[in-house]
Amino acid sequence: MLKRVFFGLAISIIIFTSILLFRAINFKSELEIPQPEPITPEVYNRMVDNLSTAIQFKTISLEPGAQVDSSAFLDFKAFLEKTYPLIHQKLSLKKINDLSLLYRWSGKGHSGRSPIILAAHYDVVPAGESDGSWEFPPFSGKNAGGYIWGRGALDNKGAVIGIMEAVENLLSRGYQPERDIYIALGHDEEIGGTKGALAISNLLESMNIRPEFVLDEGLAVTRGLVPGLTNDVAMIGVSEKGFVSLRIVLKENGGHSAMPGKRTTIGIMSEAIVRLETNQMEALMIPPVKQFLKTVATESDLLTRTVFANLWLFEGLVIRQLLSDPIMASMVRTTTAPTIIRAGDKENVIPGLAEVIVNFRLLPGTTANDVIDHVSRVLNDDRFEIEKLGFYAEPSPVSSTESEAFHAIATSILEIFPDATITPNLMNAVADARHYTTIAENVYRFAPYVITEEYLSTIHGTNERIPIEGLQKIPNFYERLIINSN
Repeated sequence: MLKRVFFGLAISIIIFTSILLFRAINFKSELEIPQPEPITPEVYNRMVDNLSTAIQFKTISLEPGAQVDSSAFLDFKAFLEKTYPLIHQKLSLKKINDLSLLYRWSGKGHSGRSPIILAAHYDVVPAGESDGSWEFPPFSGKNAGGYIWGRGALDNKGAVIGIMEAVENLLSRGYQPERDIYIALGHDEEIGGTKGALAISNLLESMNIRPEFVLDEGLAVTRGLVPGLTNDVAMIGVSEKGFVSLRIVLKENGGHSAMPGKRTTIGIMSEAIVRLETNQMEALMIPPVKQFLKTVATESDLLTRTVFANLWLFEGLVIRQLLSDPIMASMVRTTTAPTIIRAGDKENVIPGLAEVIVNFRLLPGTTANDVIDHVSRVLNDDRFEIEKLGFYAEPSPVSSTESEAFHAIATSILEIFPDATITPNLMNAVADARHYTTIAENVYRFAPYVITEEYLSTIHGTNERIPIEGLQKIPNFYERLIINSN
């Protein structure tokens, strides 16, 4: 009897293991994207010089309320008009709040299809140039060492110039799209985009214009950033996290430091911060992240494929593993980050007030009110006042990976980056893209250039630069997308 039990158990284990391995061996990406025919890319000899010049305009967005030098923005617009004459002859232009630009390229109208929007922004963050840590001045647009150097090279003037080059080139060849194409260039993305992209979106909504899709900046072709993979991975952002900052205030009796009570405001607040960090919101594997992990796993070893081909069994284990790495953890949870703490102003006085600012980046499906409820439950103390700071954004809806638009973007990527693995993913940062979700069902986030860890660290940092090698792939991509979408 005992032998029969052990024999049955052994057979069950063999069958179970065989099922896992069978699923792993036959594991394929859920994305069905046919490999396109090779193309001969156009050569954009002007791309280097025009991007270099574009960087030299100090189109710096400062915090709301600060005095902005609008002359640099106006000079940049004049540069675009001079550099791209066909665009300004053949496309209509609306100026939104004077500084954002909305071009309309009228289509033939034969297809009856909704328009598309190619979006980018030309404002930049301050360069922090006073400390002398830049190898070349941040607004020099210096061409040196195989790079174009300067603030905005990656974020996001490379895309602005790439779009303009592609459209100007198509116009020079007499091309006219079947449907309308809008080019939306925002001037205040770095401070929320409310006067730029949001105003553009509101204008289009008032005109009952519902684009089939919007493509804005976001994820890119990554190299060496996905553990275990040596090939390039082109990530298309199908959603972006939201964010909210909470001010948590504690008011208690202060006093002289020579006679402290059992508890002080600083001690109580410190414990509250620890509670928030150790009791974070539930980790979840949302659909775009799951699809990203499965796609990447198809390029990995058999063990990895076995795990991801059988997430019904291993999902909890995978989530625990992802939580051990800060970057991967941000993909599966609403993150909690205390960023500012204030208490006291004299070394011998116990403060009567302490406050902390905690920034949360929200997974799709989570709201700012969910975060407030979570914080209230974790602290469980009526002495704390919880206040939502004014500027926040809910997570954006998740766009389809099965739409014609997604496939047009993926096809265009593969035509320009033929060795890349295509995958959707969640974008941790926020962009103007979120403002277009009210008028477009599908909003995607992708920048057509290669990003490595080295370049990634320069965005909003020092020595921002973009390699000249492959720079023409930016307008190549936009040209192919325009053609593939018509």
